[in-house]
Order: sequence, then C-alpha cells, then structure tokens
Amino acid sequence: MPETKAETVATRGHWASVSDDRLIDLDLEIDNPETLEGLVTQVPANYADAHVEFKYDLRGMAVTEFTCVHGSHQHKAGFVMNVDGARFMVGWICAKTIYNEDFDQYTADFDAAVGRRDALRRVREMRGAVTEFSGWLDRISSSNVLQAFSTVSGRLRNYMPWVFETLQSANGRQIEGVVMPRHLCLTPTDVLAEFDRLMNATAAVTISLTGDAQMVAASIGLIRTEIDGLIRRAELILAKLSDLVMFFQPTTLHAICQHAEKAVPRRKRHFAGMMKLSTRDVFVEMPKDFVVPSSRPLEALRAAIAGATPAPAAPGPTIVDVLGKPYAVSTRQKSKSAWVATGDYNGTRHSTEDRTEGAAVKQWQVWAEYRGRS
Repeated sequence: MPETKAETVATRGHWASVSDDRLIDLDLEIDNPETLEGLVTQVPANYADAHVEFKYDLRGMAVTEFTCVHGSHQHKAGFVMNVDGARFMVGWICAKTIYNEDFDQYTADFDAAVGRRDALRRVREMRGAVTEFSGWLDRISSSNVLQAFSTVSGRLRNYMPWVFETLQSANGRQIEGVVMPRHLCLTPTDVLAEFDRLMNATAAVTISLTGDAQMVAASIGLIRTEIDGLIRRAELILAKLSDLVMFFQPTTLHAICQHAEKAVPRRKRHFAGMMKLSTRDVFVEMPKDFVVPSSRPLEALRAAIAGATPAPAAPGPTIVDVLGKPYAVSTRQKSKSAWVATGDYNGTRHSTEDRTEGAAVKQWQVWAEYRGRS
C-alpha cells in the first residue's frame, strides 16, 4: 500500500462540475463493480490523478466481499476510481486515508448528485408528458367531440325540455333503476369554453418548463401543482364527454321512455331507437363517429409528476351486439391471466371473468343473450 496520501485532482465537489447534459443519463451507483470494463487489479502508476467514478455500498447484503487494489483488503463498500480509463476498486478505508475522500462526506456529495440527476430527469419527463398532453388537446380541438356534446345538450334543452330537466334533477342518480348521465344537462355548462381555458393553462405550464433545467427543477413543486390542476380539468371534460355515450346506451334511453310514461302530468310518448331518442315530432341522436378521447396522455402526465411509469392504457368500451342491439362493455385486466368484462343489460349490471379479454367479453354477451331470451 502506498505510504503517503495522494494529492487528488478531483475534489469532493467533483460531481458539481459535471454538466447537466452528461449527468442526466449517468448511472451513479453500481451493484457489481467487478463487471465494469477496464477494471485493473494493480495500482496504476498515476493513481494520484484518479477521480471517483462510482460508489458501491453492499454492506448488510449476502454477497462476496470485494478486494481493494491497495493491500488486497476485503470490503463491501467503497469507490471505483478512474484514471485515464483504467478503473480500480478502493475500499472505503483506503479511499479515506489515501485519496482524502472521506466516505461519509462523499456519500453526501454523491446523494446530492443523485438528487440533481433525478430532478433533471423529472423535468425531462414532465416536458415530454406536457408536450404529448398538448398535442392530445390539439387533436381534441380539431375533432368534433366538444361540439357534439354541446349540440346534444343544446338540442335536449331546446327541443326536449322535459328530458333535460329530468336528467338535471337526477344529477347522476338512478331513474327506473338505471344511473343517468350527470353532466350532460347541467346548467350552466360550456364545455367549449372550459376546453379553451384548459388549453391556455397548458400553454402557461409549457412556458414554465422552458429554459435552464436546473432553474425549472427549483420550481418543480409549483409546476407539479399546476399540472395536477390540468389533469383535474381534463378529467372533468372527459367525464362530460363520456356522458354522451352513457346517454345513448339502450338501457338509459329505455329508462327515460319508461319514466315519461309514468310522468304526471302525462308527457309526450318517447321512443328509444338505435342511438336515438325521439318523440312524434322531434329527435336527438348520437353524433356520427363520436368517440371519447383516450385518457392515455392524462395517465402519462400523472405518472410524470409522480415520478412513476404509466400504467397500461385502460381499454375503451367494447360494443357488443345482443339480440340486435348494441351494448357497451368495459374491460380491465385483473391479473396476468385474468380479464374482467362489465356492462349493463336492461338495468342489470353484470361482470364476467376469463383468461383473455375477448373470452371475458364473449361470456358477458352469452349472459346478456340468455337474460334477453328469459
């Protein structure tokens, strides 16, 4: 072992000198330093010029001890030093006595670097997620879904006021045993104006994420709060759009028609058609090609502010034909080998389970057809 302390070039502030662009993609900890390329077992002649490249600390774990390049000491915690591409392992005691690198102090330095790197990565993830979210908003804006919601809501208010007022009073509760859409007939509701405000707020968050990554990271708490607000607004808009699908379900339309027959004073007779509600002189129908936008960008945005990987996208409803009528069936993966299909048939909610998504949906269809023929 060398008897004198080395005058190291790298100081305890080594990681502070590493640029953001380089740090963001670095792996700073290693579980098995012996797998590194360029690892040598002899002390390099210019070891005094080495700097700390990695830290490892496997104390308390059932692993074989490593051998220090200085004196062959056995250890489980230390540093990988690097000089001109040659890597060598130094136990924490030798690192302290020879390289002037106090292990506890370096750990603090290292943890600061990890925190800085993670913040940079979080900013990068947020930027990517907000960019995806903004593009999703642009696609919604250029589609017909917002106008479709406003058109159906307005047509109910102007031409079927009894239906409009009945749904408004129900406020998402059941009518004739069937849950009614909550948002479609709320007053006031202006989904187009709400969406414009959401786009403006998203633009403001995009600006907040622009510029030096470290400065952005310093404001990450406030930005997370702003993004959380975007998510809540977008979720509410999606809930409203989903109400359009709920309204035109056969069970919903049938319940409204039943309720009209029982109304006092007596109301016009209402007829439930294929994605259509009508009286003898007016009608309202599902707008052509209407599809509720995917919530996947919302999940990615939520994962970005939580620092997590987004869960797999929830599948949209599957339209199943039961005795000539369409019904919406939602599916979810319960486990690696189990899928659940859930849907309402004539006011009865039922779930089926099978090994694949298609098989679960098929089981639900068989159940519904059996109920329909009973």
